[in-house]
Amino acid sequence: TYREVDDSPVRTMVMLHSQTAVSDEFKDVAISAARKTATPFLFSYVDATGNVTYYGLNTIRPENLRESEILEINITDGSSNTLGTFSYEERARDQALVRLISTIFIIFIWLFGVNSFAGPVMTLVVVPIERMVRLLSMLMRDPLGYQTTDRYKRFVDDEEDFLQTTTWSKDVLKGMETNFLMSTILRIGSLMKVGFGAAGVEIIRNNLAKGESKGGLVLNTQGTTVQCIFLFCDIRQFTDATESLQEEVFVFTNKIASVIHSICNSYGGSANKNVGDAFLMSWLLSDEKSEGGATRRRSSFGARNSRGPNRLTRSQIKADSALLAVIKISIALYYDKFFLEDMTETKRGRLMKKISNRMGPVVQMGFGLHCGKAVQGAIGTQRKLDATYVSDAVEFAEFLESSTKKFKVNMLMSDAFEDLLSPQVQRRCRKVDQILILEDDMDPDDPDLVEIAEKVDLYTYDMDIDELWRHRARTRAAALRFGGS
Repeated sequence: TYREVDDSPVRTMVMLHSQTAVSDEFKDVAISAARKTATPFLFSYVDATGNVTYYGLNTIRPENLRESEILEINITDGSSNTLGTFSYEERARDQALVRLISTIFIIFIWLFGVNSFAGPVMTLVVVPIERMVRLLSMLMRDPLGYQTTDRYKRFVDDEEDFLQTTTWSKDVLKGMETNFLMSTILRIGSLMKVGFGAAGVEIIRNNLAKGESKGGLVLNTQGTTVQCIFLFCDIRQFTDATESLQEEVFVFTNKIASVIHSICNSYGGSANKNVGDAFLMSWLLSDEKSEGGATRRRSSFGARNSRGPNRLTRSQIKADSALLAVIKISIALYYDKFFLEDMTETKRGRLMKKISNRMGPVVQMGFGLHCGKAVQGAIGTQRKLDATYVSDAVEFAEFLESSTKKFKVNMLMSDAFEDLLSPQVQRRCRKVDQILILEDDMDPDDPDLVEIAEKVDLYTYDMDIDELWRHRARTRAAALRFGGS
């Protein structure tokens, strides 16, 4: 608002300058009249002769006034000067009150603006960016297994609390670009986990941890030696399936992979490698020197170890789980409808025609189980990286699988793996043969080869799954007959 400047003290001093020069009596009357009307705050006056006259104030002592509360007006006409001193305390107090109210009003407007504009910025921009930074830090530390950490669980709990306390609707929050970025980061983490596999989680995590200080991957580090159970499985007549299904062979293969990976995962295994028609699974064993594992070989055909039958070790449980996973997979392969339902009629007909001369289910596989040491690590460059195991044990598991065709069985296991099984399961395993492992410098015609070569006993686990299905069919037919009668 406009406020006119009060010029009463100046006008009064001009009038007193001419009136106080007449006489002292007239000066006193003029000043007294001025103090009673226009300038009640005049408390000191110096006339033209230099005489100083002091006057009292009603509200405050003049000596207690601050410098900012005193107003001095000097009037001169060339020959004489007069000086009047006024108390500016009341006006200064009014101005301070106005300034205080103005400051409070500005603060209120500022707080309102912060709440109206900075609040949404915090909710929709700053907080999501902070959450993305937290998620990225977890991805940097553990890009594949971060979802199983306590830190990520707290992160999810904070997200739920944020959604419950915020005044913004979920639709608004989901429509923000920051939410799209968050979803993209989560998908990248999921794709990395799928790409490297469950068995590659620890390998990549350790590699990234070594290179964290350098800001990237370190590919010139040594691998680590681990003790594992390896399962190598291969799809029979995959070439015929590829020729029949062509582009639909991926659907067919992924159906089989889903069965293998899900069953092995439920029994503690990890998917490591998919090679077209073959799959490599692994079970990581703890370092139990007392159990021996793959380092112990039986010297005599059919010899047994002498472990106690009552208590199972962790390695025995994992070995039993690996064998049980193979049995469950073999049973699941008989569900032909699951593997054929997503094929087109033409491709399904071609496949069935190709395998019409073969007995058994549509999907048939061979399995090789072996236990041994392996070196795990990351192989590749910054352009392409694979987490894998490098070992003779992996190759021997593949050899066992390929040998199932020769021995006409679905599964072969080495004595190293059979040694890990619990005694109850060992009694159900059948010995198939004993083979010699030849080194590169050994002569196959050497008469002493049997004595110097390493001997490996081969075992299988006999399964008559066809009889299981025939039993179910007979039971179903009997139930129908009973219901019909």
